[in-house]
Amino acid sequence: MTPVAEDLILKAKETLEQAEVILKAGVPMVAARQAYMAAFHAAQALIHDRDGKVPKTHSGVQQQFARLALADAALGEDMGRFLSRAYDYKDIADYRTDRTVTPAEAGDVIAKAKDFVSRIESRLK
Repeated sequence: MTPVAEDLILKAKETLEQAEVILKAGVPMVAARQAYMAAFHAAQALIHDRDGKVPKTHSGVQQQFARLALADAALGEDMGRFLSRAYDYKDIADYRTDRTVTPAEAGDVIAKAKDFVSRIESRLK
């Protein structure tokens, strides 16, 4: 694992911890956003480990990660799709006024992000 990838995995784990604290504090929209960010940082770690650099935009990371996930049977298409679907929670928290996030939705995306981060970390060792 490259030092940059290691730092990004650590950031992903810290962000997941924040998501759980925020959910317990009763702010599911922000908790769900943090879950996406944890997955985003884990995806960046894998991209850096495999390609030596990371795209600068969310859409660039999503596209590059989806490509890598398709090529790695241990990750697969579902993980590639999760990152772009989870981005919806960032979009809701940052920009939208017509939608909120329930505690159940936040709990679900946090659980999926934990699995996402764990599976990527196992691919980097």
